[in-house]
Amino acid sequence: MKVHFFLCLFNFIFCKVLEENPDVSKKILEMLLNIKIDRIEKTCSEYSLKTDFDSHGVRFDVYVKDGTGRCFDIEIQTSKVTKLAKRARYYQGLMDVDNIQSGGNYESLKESYVIFLCMGDAFGYNLPVYTFRYIALEDKAIEMGDGTVNVFFNAGMYDKMESENMFLKIA
Repeated sequence: MKVHFFLCLFNFIFCKVLEENPDVSKKILEMLLNIKIDRIEKTCSEYSLKTDFDSHGVRFDVYVKDGTGRCFDIEIQTSKVTKLAKRARYYQGLMDVDNIQSGGNYESLKESYVIFLCMGDAFGYNLPVYTFRYIALEDKAIEMGDGTVNVFFNAGMYDKMESENMFLKIA
């Protein structure tokens, strides 16, 4: 019971700190993804999206949009990890719906990242980080290039990550 309370409290504090301090959001995203962000346009905690009255909505823990239009959803997964792959898929889709205007060109869709910070191993292969992008099964060097990235961090294997100074280096 106490552990659950402290994890919920941590989640709340983490979300509030990122929402109220865009520079902290920027630095965390740059460290996690090994990317450069010039500026943050928008940071919201507990950001809700729903496409219509009877659809299943979502509430992103922390939703960030940078100056180029790239979107980032940072999820703190404090409970047992289940069905995160399908959840990431759904979150990616709703982020796209939120970021393209009616009649808009699909090319206007910017990169979007769904990031899960998990207490444990989301997939059971004992990796500290799992990064997913669409690739061709026939030639794994060919990326689809749709701009979607899903990243799952395993906090239980933090000591196995590539750098002590950065959570992750994605090539």
